[in-house]
Amino acid sequence: MTIHKENQSLGQDMDKKAYLAGITDAIEGHILLSPTELHTALIASDSAVAKNRDAKKKEQAQLAKTFLANWSKQKGVMSDSLGYSYKINYLGQGKIKATDMISIVVKESLLDGTVVSDMDLQNKSLTLPLEGYPPLFQSAISHLQNHGEITFIVPPELAYGDEGYAPAVPPGASIMYTLRIADVIAATANK
Repeated sequence: MTIHKENQSLGQDMDKKAYLAGITDAIEGHILLSPTELHTALIASDSAVAKNRDAKKKEQAQLAKTFLANWSKQKGVMSDSLGYSYKINYLGQGKIKATDMISIVVKESLLDGTVVSDMDLQNKSLTLPLEGYPPLFQSAISHLQNHGEITFIVPPELAYGDEGYAPAVPPGASIMYTLRIADVIAATANK
């Protein structure tokens, strides 16, 4: 059903009953199409999905271009050497050491405002040493102090890439993260 959801997110609707009937027929050995007909149908389906995926990527690229043109004009927006732009919403107080345990809360959104996930709403946080986070998050955290908050815009190549993460993240989507440091636990307090 994951393939079905991905194809659906790319504009290819399938009749669920027919889809499941096809799976059942294949399992039971009651194949209704000849190998040639099946091959032709699969090629047509793959072609339609690829065409829709390319259209979504172009749409996302245009959305990012427009968004970033406005975003870059905002006061305090800076660029990081990793290839993302960011704005510190609140610096925080108290330096963070590489050996500290850092609890973060992250909100992940598409540039159109669609929320992909929000740890605050789920009442969750993630606690790891700095080196335990992916390089992108290590970089973002390095701009902050304890209880600081940063918003950063990440191009697709640093997020979900050209494939996206169906059905929530379209192919080629840039992602907006808002990362807040909920707490820092000093290394000496961990022992």
